[in-house]
Amino acid sequence: MPSITFDLETVTPLFLSGADQTTAELRPPAFRGALRYWFRALVGVYFLDQISQLQTLESELFGDSGNKGVSKVSIRLRNYNPNPHSQALEMTQDIQRRKRGSGVGYLMFSMGMQKRRAIGVKNPEKFSLVFHSRPDPTSGNQVVRDRLLTTACVFWFAVNLGNFGSRVKRGAGGICVRKVTYDDTFSEEDKNKMPRFPLVSPEKLIGFYRQENKKALSIIRQNLNLPDIAPKLNQYPDFDVFAGATFKASYLKDGFGTAYEAMDEIGKLYANYRSTIKPTRRRAIFGLPLKGIDEDLRRSSPLQFKVVKSGAEYFCIVIRLYAKFPSSHKLKVSIKDDYPLLNEFVETLPNTERLL
Repeated sequence: MPSITFDLETVTPLFLSGADQTTAELRPPAFRGALRYWFRALVGVYFLDQISQLQTLESELFGDSGNKGVSKVSIRLRNYNPNPHSQALEMTQDIQRRKRGSGVGYLMFSMGMQKRRAIGVKNPEKFSLVFHSRPDPTSGNQVVRDRLLTTACVFWFAVNLGNFGSRVKRGAGGICVRKVTYDDTFSEEDKNKMPRFPLVSPEKLIGFYRQENKKALSIIRQNLNLPDIAPKLNQYPDFDVFAGATFKASYLKDGFGTAYEAMDEIGKLYANYRSTIKPTRRRAIFGLPLKGIDEDLRRSSPLQFKVVKSGAEYFCIVIRLYAKFPSSHKLKVSIKDDYPLLNEFVETLPNTERLL
């Protein structure tokens, strides 16, 4: 059956574990979970009032525990030879010490408290993920290929705008694509219409994101029979969606020599800004739980940091995803009043430019 192989490399520490949280373990289910999240974010804008249809589409592609059964696309790990000395040594020590002024320590503090290990800290780790289409006698060959191409396009967003594992909103779990290999079942036409995955030189970064993002979205919409133009939103959605009014990405134009330096810089800028917000209740807009507020409440941060490698440099991307704040009624948080804090934070960042 058709397959697409992604040769990957870690950019920032990848906090993935199995049952033993103190041991780092590279696991395909974590990548499948990220694909589900991005599929909902990319397609969900068409189904805000038809959640059951969105769930059906997701199940048809990724499977479920009910009648739809297993995923139509399998993900397998290949070419991974973990280096026993690469797990979070220096970084974990830095986080645990919580050195004053450490941006990395501020972003990753919970990983230090839990003594979590990570993959690809001291040195990048290389591995491959192979996406396979499972046999499907009820569908034609082109349908099977299109299903796999759709999944690969969702993966484009997961890799180039998202992260994987724990602390994904604070820059951990970044990976990059070194090479993409399509098997012989794909035509040159199939391959040529796909977005490029490896990042280009820094001076072409904005063009890369804007052009390849359009390609990937076009293929997803075409293969799912969705309109080319997404509906306009009149209010914040109930979950994260990738749409012009609810998704914004900017990047710091100054590059860094290492991923650690990039994380440390954005961590310091974030810590400095967040410390100026009073009263404490307003900090809830950056995510929950929060010390001093009902710590049983949970809310993923609408602010996400990503470090990407372009050429020999590393750049910080800041992403804002606007959605309803489920705990607003309990916290007496006003979305109208507090969401602008995210925009204000981005405006304080030095030498920043809109990416998407």
